Amino acid sequence: MITFQFENFLSAMNKIKYILFGLIVILSLAPSINTYLNLHHSQQYTMDFGVYHNAIIEIGTKKNWNPYIGFRDVKIFSDHVDPIIIPFALLSPFFDYSYAWSLSIEVLFYLFFLALIFGQIKNLSLIDFSLLLLLVTFNRGIVSAIGYQIHPSTWSLVPMLYVLWAIRKNDIKHILISTIILNTFKEIFPFCGFFLGLSYFIFQKERKWGGVLMIIHLAFLLFNFKYRSYFFGPSYSHFPDIFTAYQHFNVKDFLKICYPSVFLLFYCTKGLLRDKKVSELCHILSIYLPLLGIHILAGKSYYHYGVFIGAPILIYFVILKDRYIKEMPLKAKYMTLVLILLAGMGRFTKPLKAIKNHIASWDQKEKNRDNLKDLQKLIIQESDNNSYPHIMGTPGLITTLMKPGAYYYQYGDYSKIQEHFDYLIFGKTRNSNIYPLTVEQSLKIIDQCRPFVQELLFENDDYFFAKGPFPKSCYLQYGHHWRNFKIN
Repeated sequence: MITFQFENFLSAMNKIKYILFGLIVILSLAPSINTYLNLHHSQQYTMDFGVYHNAIIEIGTKKNWNPYIGFRDVKIFSDHVDPIIIPFALLSPFFDYSYAWSLSIEVLFYLFFLALIFGQIKNLSLIDFSLLLLLVTFNRGIVSAIGYQIHPSTWSLVPMLYVLWAIRKNDIKHILISTIILNTFKEIFPFCGFFLGLSYFIFQKERKWGGVLMIIHLAFLLFNFKYRSYFFGPSYSHFPDIFTAYQHFNVKDFLKICYPSVFLLFYCTKGLLRDKKVSELCHILSIYLPLLGIHILAGKSYYHYGVFIGAPILIYFVILKDRYIKEMPLKAKYMTLVLILLAGMGRFTKPLKAIKNHIASWDQKEKNRDNLKDLQKLIIQESDNNSYPHIMGTPGLITTLMKPGAYYYQYGDYSKIQEHFDYLIFGKTRNSNIYPLTVEQSLKIIDQCRPFVQELLFENDDYFFAKGPFPKSCYLQYGHHWRNFKIN
């Protein structure tokens, strides 16, 4: 006679959850894996990665805590205020200042975020567990950010979770600590702490703590946007056209991030109102709406900016109020799953296809990688012989060759136009078709600069590395690729 063992059934369900969790998490890492492979073979435009990797390796030497970044023509903390990079930069020497370590920081934050979330969720049915898992790992905003090189904006998933947990617990001490930690990830986060303090002041009648939160975060805002230049030198403004850039805000991308959660938001909001937690709902909106408003005005809803749109309200309703999900009608849960898959699956097909192509051409690409290792040894040697030379190269290529002891610039974009560069390093094959240069343009620049070569350090069919100096007359023939280029 067969008897039903409830304990065995629960054990089987738990095993299915573990397997599902592992498979989905691995799939969600596909964009990061593809980014790593692109970087490994120097085949990806790497503006932000170049900025942060350069900062990480220089801070890692402990010689300069606010290094100049040639990619941005500004010191790192005059670009963004994100001192959270410092502890991870100090670990960089243990990994030989590798780009792989810089890239892995983002993956570690993401995995830690998932561990914190699913470590506290218990007693969920398989459908509810699947719903929560896919809402997080397939969220278009989060997936877009994870696949975009590296940026402390994406890392903020973890402290944002801490802030929202503190709000749920109504723990003022943890709210204060968590918002201050969040401020170290980007200069705009003090807006969240300020408006959260205002929300406590108005809706919860917490005059003392609400006032303290507002004063502390107002001080952060004043430093970040008014007095930072006194300490770090001229600061770069990311919102020079904030009242016109909103025209470029992609409403379609915004809706793709949000619409899978429409049923969830409805039932969670209904539950909060039923439980008379209006002030709690106001606290959440006081954090979310400033972030949303800033990015609408700035016209940004993609890449790492998607975290600000997709994560805060999702984390709160999905994770910290999971009991409301249990109350959702079954039809609404199935509809939500369908919407998640429709919105999220497209973000995985391209990186999965790219990973397949990397594997198919692995042997040939690894031969090129051997050349890159030789180039990197030469860069280290030249940096040792010359105090911080200025090295300019093909976007993508120059990033993964970085080692401490030199100023690095990618061709075009925000890099400063120098009277001359000490070294040039360019790709010569189709692999070097990386924005903003085509390989034909790279070859033309090489030919124009050959008369200025003092020492040809390395050249084969794939790469060109030479010592100059190389004046503007040879390298600046595609000046329109440089954002600070002016026609005399």
